[in-house]
Order: sequence, then structure tokens, then C-alpha cells
Amino acid sequence: MKKKFLVPVLVLVLLLALSSCAGQTSSSTTNTVTEEANTTNSADSEATGSAEQTSTGETNSETEKERILELISPEKAQELLASDQEVLLLDVRTQAEYDEVHIPGSTLIPVEELNGRLEEISQWQNKPVIVYCRSGRRSAIAAKTLSDAGFSVIYDLGGINNWPYETE
Repeated sequence: MKKKFLVPVLVLVLLLALSSCAGQTSSSTTNTVTEEANTTNSADSEATGSAEQTSTGETNSETEKERILELISPEKAQELLASDQEVLLLDVRTQAEYDEVHIPGSTLIPVEELNGRLEEISQWQNKPVIVYCRSGRRSAIAAKTLSDAGFSVIYDLGGINNWPYETE
């Protein structure tokens, strides 16, 4: 599949996941997906060398570093976690949900607290971060928050409901 088709496909998958998890897609969720698509489109432009020029004459690649923000399957997440690479597995549910069940090795920062606690995970800004919640809505919000804060490699796992591997 060519890169120019990957972004619309990812956006559609994310929209479908969000609408099936939340029952309906709110305008703020739609805006989040649109903004993510715009971020991904500029990253794709940088990667292909077709960066657009801004009004100051600079290209996007000169003003914005490339960021990876994508959905990841449980299988791919498990492979990444099992690799030798350092990965932050971030649970953005509530403390009560985390206490009930969570993926081993995950760090809990509820999505409502994420903006105020970014300093706690700042060492992960240029390393892979996998975000998950219960069904996928909060993880999408958290992924966008991390991207806006300058985190460069973010994978949205969606919900623990779809995690077929070990839990605690």
C-alpha cells in the first residue's frame, strides 16, 4: 500500500474504532482525528521529501520534527514489548480500573491527569510509548496529548478489552 493511502485508511480505522467504542463520535473526537491526520500528513510529506513551504519560506521539515502516531495491534504491541527496545506502556484509565486488571509492566497515569504529569514521563519523549485504556476512546485522547507535548513515537493500542495476553 502506498504511503499516500495509509493516512486516510488509518483515519477511517480510528473513526470506526472510536464510533463503535463510544456509540457515537462527538465533534471534539472528530477534530482530534482530523488534527492527527494533519500531523501525519505533514510527517508523510517530510518523509517523502515533498514538504510544503510556509509563508516564511521554511519547509515543514525545518519547523516541525517528524512524529509517529499510529494504531498498533495487540500482536505488534506484544512484539515491541518483548523486544530489547525500551518502551513505555502507559495505562490511561482510572486507579480503580487499573487495580482491577492491567497489562504487566504498565504505568498508570489517568487521562484526566496526563497534561499535569507529563514531566514524570519526559524521559520517554523520544522513545516508543504505547497507550491503552479500556476501549480506545481515552487512549486516542492521550495519544493526541502526548503528540501535542512533543512525544515523537506514540502507538495507540486502544483498549485492554482486546488484549489477548497476560494481565494482572
